[in-house]
Amino acid sequence: MALAWYVVLLAAEAARPRPGYDVRRWSTVFPIGMTAAATLSVAAAVGVPWLRWPGRVLVWVAVAVAAWLAVGTAEVRTARTAGRAAVRSTGRRRRCSSRSAGRRPRRRPSRPSPRRA
Repeated sequence: MALAWYVVLLAAEAARPRPGYDVRRWSTVFPIGMTAAATLSVAAAVGVPWLRWPGRVLVWVAVAVAAWLAVGTAEVRTARTAGRAAVRSTGRRRRCSSRSAGRRPRRRPSRPSPRRA
């Protein structure tokens, strides 16, 4: 059943390709690697030799995609530390509030407290 989702993944990539580095591709590498590990484990534990072939193919696909993403991540990190904006991740970023950005929040003007007699 899990292998059927890779057909959907390939169809989605063909319909809307994302050329270049995209941080969202890391969410693709992990399931491919885990499916490969599970397939190879089941093949060894149950003794089903035909499961080794899909497991080995998925391992090499996961290794290739992970290596490609590692290079892309290093390229983005190098560009950010060098101060260049030429290479950017296409992942969406959330806007930070003033507290999370490390700035002090604005203070409201204090009201004089009523004096008790």
